[in-house]
Amino acid sequence: MADNLHRILKFATAGILILLLLIATLTFYFSVLDVITRLFDYRYSSIVEAGFALSVIAVSWILLKQIVRMEE
Repeated sequence: MADNLHRILKFATAGILILLLLIATLTFYFSVLDVITRLFDYRYSSIVEAGFALSVIAVSWILLKQIVRMEE
């Protein structure tokens, strides 16, 4: 019984931390997009935003591949 409760608490804590991480990541992402818009000329901001989004996708892809490899 105590082990089951401990396991449930661990999963609940992990879920809350993942949700907080998601919120922080989205906040950071949109803040960086705002900074890009302010720093770069309006003609180039779309290109820089696309490059930033592509780098986020690439890093996410690499991390997900690592996680899947760890699961196997």
